[in-house]
Amino acid sequence: MNEDFTIFGSFPGNAIVAFSSPEGVQAFMRMVMTEHIRRLGLEHVVRQEEVEQFVAEKFREMKAHWTAEGVPEGLARLLAATRKKEVEKVAKGLMVTGRQMAMLVLNHAQLGYTHRQKFPRHTPPHLAFTDTERDAVARSRPGPLEGPAKTFVNKLFSTFEERRHIYVHMFEKAPEWHCFWFADQDATASATRGTNHWDGGPHLHYVSHLWPGRDREEVWRVFDQRQTNIPGSLHIRFHARQMDSDASARDL
Repeated sequence: MNEDFTIFGSFPGNAIVAFSSPEGVQAFMRMVMTEHIRRLGLEHVVRQEEVEQFVAEKFREMKAHWTAEGVPEGLARLLAATRKKEVEKVAKGLMVTGRQMAMLVLNHAQLGYTHRQKFPRHTPPHLAFTDTERDAVARSRPGPLEGPAKTFVNKLFSTFEERRHIYVHMFEKAPEWHCFWFADQDATASATRGTNHWDGGPHLHYVSHLWPGRDREEVWRVFDQRQTNIPGSLHIRFHARQMDSDASARDL
């Protein structure tokens, strides 16, 4: 896994790219450019120095744009709240997009915060493939599957439904801290994958230093396990794949 960026899903199609830092954006651009050149068979035509120069120039343009855009107003108000009731009021009227979260990650230093993130993936143990099942699939022939080969395929489809990919972002400015997180199931519309567990539909979760008795490191460790129940966390409406530049966190 690249330390600068992480790709979830099938790239370049149905994928989410998470960046660990502004430099991660540049690293991702370099990867895409290099892969494009390779697919066109132009490795011996386009020099690596030209790739680096092009990426660096485009990165400077992008960084200037997102720096000027700053942290979306709604998220900035959420982080600036000094009382839990104030946080709840702001969160109730907030709708966050994938782009807005990206702007917070990229521009957090403008508000004096540091940022850490992790993206754990949890698959239930009962869905782990056995060597017998793998061998059976490898030896299978066209036609209906039976025995261990059928079990392999059943587990594969169940994995898509039961696994949990969790996206966690922690913003810190001692003694303040703010944690946002969501799993694939949280950010999926009900029409796509069952009924969302929140009546408000696709959402992310939020908790901060304003929650009495909450310790940031204890919260951080919760995501090392598949079940991430943090009582009292807030639900905020969220559209992970909405990346339009004119959308902004807003009161609805």
